Amino acid sequence: MRQCNKDKPDKCRVNFFMLADAKKYSVLHVDVYQGANPRDINIHKEAKGLPTTQKAVVNAVMQTRLHAETRGGFRHVSLDNRCQCPELAFLLRERCRLYSSGTCRRKRKGWSKALMNLSKEEKPSKAEAAKGMIGGARGQYKIAYDRINNVLQCQWRDSKVVNCVSTLINASIEQVTRHRGPTATFVECPRILVKYQQTMFGVDKGDQMRLHGGGFARKAHFQKWYKRSFMAIMDFILLNSLIAWNMAVEEDSQLHRQKFSRHDFCTWIAEELLHYQDPARRQQREPLSPNIIRDSTSRNNPQHLPGPAKKRSTCQVCRLEANISNSKEAKALSSRNCVACLDPECRIVAHNHVPSSSTFKIHDLLGPGQTCFDLAHSAKGRMIWEPDVRGLATVPYKVKTSHPIVQALRSHYGLQPRKTRRPTDGSVISNNNSATSV
Repeated sequence: MRQCNKDKPDKCRVNFFMLADAKKYSVLHVDVYQGANPRDINIHKEAKGLPTTQKAVVNAVMQTRLHAETRGGFRHVSLDNRCQCPELAFLLRERCRLYSSGTCRRKRKGWSKALMNLSKEEKPSKAEAAKGMIGGARGQYKIAYDRINNVLQCQWRDSKVVNCVSTLINASIEQVTRHRGPTATFVECPRILVKYQQTMFGVDKGDQMRLHGGGFARKAHFQKWYKRSFMAIMDFILLNSLIAWNMAVEEDSQLHRQKFSRHDFCTWIAEELLHYQDPARRQQREPLSPNIIRDSTSRNNPQHLPGPAKKRSTCQVCRLEANISNSKEAKALSSRNCVACLDPECRIVAHNHVPSSSTFKIHDLLGPGQTCFDLAHSAKGRMIWEPDVRGLATVPYKVKTSHPIVQALRSHYGLQPRKTRRPTDGSVISNNNSATSV
């Protein structure tokens, strides 16, 4: 998986085959270079048995479903000289419904060395000298067309000879600008090479955006090579997130959002990660203190252990929240997956997990992050609930409304701190034995 290439900025690295969008530069598919690996790990069945580079290209196309039929006709893919060859161009068109263009090496399968024989030499060959041609001049080209396979090959001489293979059958010639120092000249160039230059920079542009203001894979110094590979995957994720955000801003102007630059987006992500709070801890402001953990009797006393509860049992903690808040969500959660204390003198029924609802206030008052079973058996919880003399099996305890935590919970929901009742004579009697007329 690791390779060493002296011509790359990172000499020794893990090589990726990337499929990127030519307009938005988002990464569509990433495949780790596997070499001549007969196992074909995570390779589509249509790509198995092909040569290494052809296997990577066909696998990326199949995994992203670019071969699926579209109303606009065939799609166009641009490839560099590591992947493109006449054999692959024919395969992509016939089996994957894709036109392709790309530079090609001379040793690739299907490349005609006899016809395409331009060289970088500045001096003219004997045949060119006999015709009065000046060898090595920029803008010279050769085009060959395979009528059987419908594949176009061309050579174009610039500072070096560029070989190109395409299934876009277009042999027209255009004028391009070339610079040699301060002097600009116009030279002739085949249309398929111009098309290749207009669509090939998607991968390079994505690499540039990843390295600007981020590039964790380049800045992280690890001894283990797979850690840098993981950071490279994170760079791909951040790049796609930035592109998706900016695309959403362009498509819907009513969202009242603003586009992000790469630097501002990475800064926003870093701030969100620094202030992130785990939802499982119910977004508590501070972690559990040792005092709260020590006061939880169910963890210190082996007698207070959760066990099976009877049918239609109700959690004492959630039931208190539901009765005061009059919330349907709390009432529904109070009777699900309850457990009962194994101590015969306790008989407290509660949940052995933290409720999924983030609106429960009783957990913040007694101890955030703890289960209902731990709260009911803590030092504060044992003072809130007292045994019910009626001896109900499903609700064996009743609530002391005079407890400060119960009063604080009632005040949170806009009720009077002390619960009142209405007698038949028209007066209001509270728990402190005082009466007022109404």
